[in-house]
This record gives sequence, C-alpha cells and structure tokens, in this order.
Amino acid sequence: MRRVLSTEWVEKDPHLIWNTFIDLVGTEDYKDLSIIQRTAHLVFIYESEVQNGGHFQYFANGGANLLKETIDALTVLGLPCQATVLQRAASRWESRERGSVQSSEAFHARALEGEFEEFDHAYYACVPSVIESLEQHLQSHLSDYIEFR
Repeated sequence: MRRVLSTEWVEKDPHLIWNTFIDLVGTEDYKDLSIIQRTAHLVFIYESEVQNGGHFQYFANGGANLLKETIDALTVLGLPCQATVLQRAASRWESRERGSVQSSEAFHARALEGEFEEFDHAYYACVPSVIESLEQHLQSHLSDYIEFR
C-alpha cells in the first residue's frame, strides 16, 4: 500500500511527504501494511501513545498486543534505548494486576499514580529520538510509502 502524491504539490509544499507518511503509518491497519511499513507503524503508534499519555496510556490502549513486534521494530529502526525502556515498562505492566480501565475517571486516577513515569522520563532521554529515526527511515524507503506522479 502506498499513497500517491503529485510532484507539483510536493514542490510547492515539501512537508506533504512527511504528512503523507504519517497518514499512512498512523491510520492504516497493521495487517494491511507491508513488512517495512509495519515497522514504522508500530514505532509511530508507540511514539504517539507515549507522547500523548505516557507508557501507561500505551499499555491501556492495547500496546501489549504487539509488544514483541514493537520492540523488534524499535531495534530495526536503530532505537535500542527505546526498545529497552519499552521492555522494562512491559515487565512492570505484566507483573501487576492491571484490571480493566472502564471509565475515563478510572484511567486518569491510575495514570496520576505515576507508576510509569520513570519509563516516560527514560524514553524522553533516549537519543536519537523516534521522530529522527522515522525521518531517516522514510528517506531510505520513500518508494515504499509514496508514489510520485
């Protein structure tokens, strides 16, 4: 699956390439993507969840469903620090009784406990950043994501 962009549009607005990439990896179903695209998809979803609500939100929204694949994807994209942080956070998530988060109030109460803050801080300290690696990945695999006409 690829998105189509007009070369004329890209000349006027080069940011269309990045935005189109993010649209593809952020909105398409995992099962519909190629192997290369799945790598970026998993890393982008992880990044988005952590940026939006930390590791607690990532796990509460089902991040553990493709945990091994996400750790592998982080490693493939040259993000061993983030892969280690995710593995450590996952161990904590799996070691406690999670229960189900059934209301936004319950979600916020658990998130405010700060149980995963140490992992969030460690994630933010990692170099390179996920965005830098995704940008490099896109540059190396542009034709896997976008067809220019």
